Amino acid sequence: MLAPEKRPRGLSTKIIANQIRDAMGDVPDAEDVNFAFTVNQSDNSIRFALNNDDLDLLRQAADEVKQYLASFDETFDVGDNLSSAAQEVRLELKPGAESLGVTLADVSSQVRAAYYGIEAQRLPRDGEDVRVMVRYPSATRESLDSLRDMRVRTTDNRSIPLDQVAEITFAPGINRIQRRERTRSVSVYADLVGDGTRGRIMTEMATDFWPAFEKKYPTVTRGAIGEAESEAEFFNDVVSLYLICLFGMYI
Repeated sequence: MLAPEKRPRGLSTKIIANQIRDAMGDVPDAEDVNFAFTVNQSDNSIRFALNNDDLDLLRQAADEVKQYLASFDETFDVGDNLSSAAQEVRLELKPGAESLGVTLADVSSQVRAAYYGIEAQRLPRDGEDVRVMVRYPSATRESLDSLRDMRVRTTDNRSIPLDQVAEITFAPGINRIQRRERTRSVSVYADLVGDGTRGRIMTEMATDFWPAFEKKYPTVTRGAIGEAESEAEFFNDVVSLYLICLFGMYI
């Protein structure tokens, strides 16, 4: 934020980011803390993609990869793209609830109508349409007790308490679903200190970590992404072009 002529000589962005990170230390309850900088637009980080359709299995596998990455002195800001999932309410019909004339779709739509609202009409105002929504008052919508006290309507117009027909649970929600090769995927990442660190960590993981990981999670596929993936694609292209050049020279 200082003008260029007032900045201390030799104080690079990298030094500033590292000093702020050291001064800040650990942040309790923070889901993600990151101090980023670039040198010649290079990406000094390591990233892996774990793929499986079972989200709970992916969470467990990602936690183990993060713990191993955090054991290196050269890694910092270790995380994944699942850590920011928020808690959500989940409804599941109790056995025999459908005999009362309700389905899970009926219950879900009535809960949504109570808290999000149903559009009753639109009124013109100042050249725009104003939607009139019918729903619970704001104080009621902010209390989870109102959900437990809610009543739902059956097909024969009876009113039944929600907790008699559905189980209410809380679980981590999904902010976004990422897929690689048509399979649910999670990215695990860590920033690195020093040049040449990525290659040494990749070699050590291939020897000491991935064999045991594959035995424990045989259905989880993995792969390096980011700059490592780009490098692999580049070298594959180089080999292909080299063979084409040799063939062309022979012809």
